[in-house]
Amino acid sequence: MKINEVVNKNLCFGCGLCSFLDPSIEFSQTGDFNHPEAFTSCFHCPNFIFRKNKVLQNHDNNYFGSFYKLFLLKSRNPQILSQASSGGFITDFLFFLLKAQIIDGAIVTIKAVDKPWENQIQIIKDYKFLEKNSLHSRYTQASPLIKVKELLKMKGKYVFVGKGCDIASLTKLRKVNPKINEKILFTIGIFCAHQPSRQAILDYLKDKKIKLSQIKDLNFRYGSWPGNLKIKFKNGEEFSDSYLNVWPNFLAKSKYRNFRCDLCPDGFCEQADLSIGDPWILLKKREAGSVVILRNSKFYPYLQKALKNNIFSATKIDPAFIIKSQQALVFKKKKMLPRFFLLKNLSKINFSYEGWNLPQIWQQNSLLEKIKFSLIAFLFYLKFLLNKPAKSPMK
Repeated sequence: MKINEVVNKNLCFGCGLCSFLDPSIEFSQTGDFNHPEAFTSCFHCPNFIFRKNKVLQNHDNNYFGSFYKLFLLKSRNPQILSQASSGGFITDFLFFLLKAQIIDGAIVTIKAVDKPWENQIQIIKDYKFLEKNSLHSRYTQASPLIKVKELLKMKGKYVFVGKGCDIASLTKLRKVNPKINEKILFTIGIFCAHQPSRQAILDYLKDKKIKLSQIKDLNFRYGSWPGNLKIKFKNGEEFSDSYLNVWPNFLAKSKYRNFRCDLCPDGFCEQADLSIGDPWILLKKREAGSVVILRNSKFYPYLQKALKNNIFSATKIDPAFIIKSQQALVFKKKKMLPRFFLLKNLSKINFSYEGWNLPQIWQQNSLLEKIKFSLIAFLFYLKFLLNKPAKSPMK
């Protein structure tokens, strides 16, 4: 499907890969969602066909994909852990890799310096940056692939941190561009239910009567797990609100959700080399930690080095632990198949979501679940029909 059709039907992930492949494309990072805005080519969206490429490992799971080893890891660094969203894995692992000179840098999403309620993409090359800047969860728009062009000009090996859609786009790019493949040592994927629009946090701040001009710093998740949204004001005062309030009552609302996110089966970032998420099964105990799915055995030696250096406390977990910890992502995948069926057969949109085990998952659903999910899919299809074209000046 051509990019203008993808955007106008609200089917764009906002990964940013198209702007790297075609210089005529202007990629907008304003408005509700990031998307290509103006171009003259008849370029086809590189991520419209969302095909999963399996890495053959010892194990496979219908819900969260192939894996080599499963861990619950927790940083032993008190400073990093105090600022982390869950177990501090990404920050401390990158800190270790940079300090040990195993990698030369990492593409990450951080808060924008001048607008901390927004994101910016940065290539960090100094481990000292992570001593003062823990990589918190960032629940607003981010398109890390916009840094790929800059990466090509650099020397060395890098780690890429992103969402499932970002990793999928990068995986495709690495297959056709050997230079990119030489630069990326491995990828870290973050479990993702969806990426909220920019308006989500703005409406939250408006609801709390907080003006943007008052804000000096903003972290979406900070402090003891599962964390709080924390704001520091220019006058020295602070504001805090539980993540367990902010997420369901604002950030998770459907009006702030990209329509394409509702068609994504990759909440577990199944194409990443390592995938990271929260252990929600431990919420009542308030035991922090990072669920780590090591998918590619090739990269186990790097994690092993960190464990031998006592960077993390480690507990081996089983597939049931992950499924119970991420029921929302499991539920999302269970109800996905009829959505594709309706779009493909009634709207002639040729989705190709190969390799995601959706037929097998559907067969495992009970009769009641199948009826329920089919009704949900029908309402979803009506929403698709009623969607207004994206407001973007397509040429």
